[in-house]
Amino acid sequence: MVATQTYLDKQRENLVSIEAFCKKVIEPLTIEHLNWSPKQGDWTIAQNMAHLSKINGAYLAKSTEKVEEVKENGLIEESPFRSGYLGTFMISLMGPDSSFKLKAAENFLPEKDIYELDIKDTLCNSFNAIAKLIDDIEGLDLNKIKISLPNNSLMRIKLGDVIKVLIDHIWRHLNKIETLTKSADFPN
Repeated sequence: MVATQTYLDKQRENLVSIEAFCKKVIEPLTIEHLNWSPKQGDWTIAQNMAHLSKINGAYLAKSTEKVEEVKENGLIEESPFRSGYLGTFMISLMGPDSSFKLKAAENFLPEKDIYELDIKDTLCNSFNAIAKLIDDIEGLDLNKIKISLPNNSLMRIKLGDVIKVLIDHIWRHLNKIETLTKSADFPN
């Protein structure tokens, strides 16, 4: 169990680190870099970014809707946050340290083979939306507010876990992006 404010501050710190990574690694990338793949069938940097943007958008839409509903109904209270079983499981599967290989759901697959530079802005906008959600949920009980999974409305996770799942999933793909940029065949 951790104080909600401490938990949210830690997630804000993670987003600052993500932003620093983006400035250092992603910002300088060209269209050629974004669309390069080491071998046929592997995702490019841009496809990783598109996937992240889709996942972030789906979770953020559900979370924002739920937060607005909770605030309208005046159900605002705070208690220390404790991650739930499903949230902990998802974090362990989708986190940056997981060696578990996941197949993305159909609706979260990249739509294109080739992307333009604006995919970088799309991704950064999703990070900004996560930061806004964190600001919006201050003072709410992250244990009691539950969000349905985008692909399974019967499964719900705590709002606090949603934030951690998103951030850990972002790190998972940023690590993949960094690995691609360090590949011996990566274009100069």
